Amino acid sequence: MNSTKRLSHFIKRALCLLASVCWFGIAIGFGVVLVQYLLNGAGVQFFGFVISSASVLLGVVHVTGFAFAMLFSFVLAIWLAACGMTPRAELANKE
Repeated sequence: MNSTKRLSHFIKRALCLLASVCWFGIAIGFGVVLVQYLLNGAGVQFFGFVISSASVLLGVVHVTGFAFAMLFSFVLAIWLAACGMTPRAELANKE
C-alpha cells in the first residue's frame, strides 16, 4: 500500500509540473498576442486610421484584458509548479 501511495503522489506531482508548463505556455501566448496587438495599433485598426475616443477605449480594454489574462496564467503556472515541487509532509518525514 505504501508503494501505491508513493506512485500516486509521484503521478500527481508530475501532472502538476506538466500543467504548470502548459500554463506558462498559455501566459507566453497571451504575451505574444498582447505585443502584436500593441504593435498593430491597439484598437485603431477597428475604426480605420482615425484616432477617436471609441478606438482608444477599445484599445485600453483589450490591453487590460490581455495583460490580466497573461498575469492570471502566469500566477496559476507558478502555483502549480510550487505544488508539483513540494513534497508531501508524511512522505518526507518517513525518509
